[in-house]
Amino acid sequence: MRGGRTNRRGEAIKLFDFLVVGAGSAGCVVARVLAQSGYRVAIVEAADPGPPNRRPAEYLHSFGTDQDWQLKTEPQKYLANRRLIQPRGRGPGGSTRINAMIWYPPRPCDIDRLVADGGGPLDRQSLKSSLNAVTSWVRPQPPRWLSEATTHYLRTITPAIEAPHAFLRMSNRAGRITSADLLAGATLDPGSLEMMTAHVTRVVFNGDQAIGLEVRRDSDATATILTAEKGVILCAGTFASPAILMESGIGPSGRLADLAIDIRVDSPNVGNHLTDHLIMPIIFAVSGRQRFPTQPSVADLARWQIAGTGPLASNLAESGGIYQLPIGATHHFPLDLPAMGEEFQVHVTPTHYLTHPSESAVAAMTIGINLCSPKSRGSVSIGPTDQLVPPTVFGFGGRAIRIDPGYLTDHSDLQAMVAAVRQGRVIAEDPQLRPFIGDEILPGAGRQSDEAIERTIARFAQTLYHPVGTCRLDTDATSVVDRAGAVRGTQRLYVIDGSILPTIPSVNPNATIMMLAHRLASDLVQ
Repeated sequence: MRGGRTNRRGEAIKLFDFLVVGAGSAGCVVARVLAQSGYRVAIVEAADPGPPNRRPAEYLHSFGTDQDWQLKTEPQKYLANRRLIQPRGRGPGGSTRINAMIWYPPRPCDIDRLVADGGGPLDRQSLKSSLNAVTSWVRPQPPRWLSEATTHYLRTITPAIEAPHAFLRMSNRAGRITSADLLAGATLDPGSLEMMTAHVTRVVFNGDQAIGLEVRRDSDATATILTAEKGVILCAGTFASPAILMESGIGPSGRLADLAIDIRVDSPNVGNHLTDHLIMPIIFAVSGRQRFPTQPSVADLARWQIAGTGPLASNLAESGGIYQLPIGATHHFPLDLPAMGEEFQVHVTPTHYLTHPSESAVAAMTIGINLCSPKSRGSVSIGPTDQLVPPTVFGFGGRAIRIDPGYLTDHSDLQAMVAAVRQGRVIAEDPQLRPFIGDEILPGAGRQSDEAIERTIARFAQTLYHPVGTCRLDTDATSVVDRAGAVRGTQRLYVIDGSILPTIPSVNPNATIMMLAHRLASDLVQ
């Protein structure tokens, strides 16, 4: 750390160029770019529960623990009024601590969308350059072990836009790699980067200029002010970044007034446009000898520890492909963006998707289907002060976060999901897969009508953990951030994370988010 001074009590005051809120996929990439460029950077992460579980097959065991913020949605009208869990990683690495480790680079259509919505610095060449950079940091690896379910699926010949393939992973010798590991692997000047654990309550301003953060540590009764000489960057994710903006007076004026928050910038779209991938599992019985273990045997442990292979090396969501509705229809390239809603993605797991890792889980494999480009939109908001929550529940400032993804509120999504379920059954009938699987457990052979499939989706569809869009980037003046990630109506305040994606990527978004973080952070150092 270069420079410094003391306050009246003789305590050292640390000086930073940039304050980065959140040590997830975006925050760690942003911090590394800035620190490697010689800036003094502090990452403020709300919690540090200790090291994550490095065994890929055990990521579901982290849900509902201190590794997870344990969020839930508001009741979803079109999902039988269920409140769905929204797992988010808690600690350095963010959700890369608890996700399925999938590294899926953005498709050309995803790049095209960013270019169309962002313009300026978001040109194809610079985005691809940033993707190459973060890929070289992550060094994603192919799987070292695959289940028989995936082996059979990979042989299928059902027409696909992107053929069945095993997903690349953020892994090292079959062990989990998190975004925080990218900081440990960087060559940085001493003192250029500091990770601190504290709950961010609001952004501090001087006029319209962001000059720091108000934070609270679990051990402190009073707030502390951290200052930044060049900028404050929110990388807290799709749920927390809009919450921090609203707590700081940036958001829909009517809602902020109802919450007795002083309005700094009337930004009506803060918290809006929430988009997520909803997955519907089609589950088939398999032979009992193919049951994926819910608890590792001694032999499984030895195989993973010695050779990095065996069932513990499985990330469960091992493979997949992208298909068109209906399968086999003529598809013209380049992709026509409005037609992207006609595509669906498949994730194949060697498990019963809804009950694994319960000991009662039966031998099964799952073909999970999700629309690549759902049209339904939801929102994120914060609650009043009479609903304060402890920092162990969520760590941005004490108010409860209300998450309403609005799943299936656009009826065309439900119609497309029904069609995709039918097409998932077509995949299951592929001659390379049919001999391996048994009876259809879910939805079940007896559920053939559209109405029966709709009822099954309402009862059993789940989040695919891909929320984006609540601080949308666009060239339009009503967007929350401009094409550089700068918050409109302020100076030196940025949001760089999945919340600024104008549209949801057609595939698993982690690589796209890291690419975008690298691209926008690179502009800050020029």
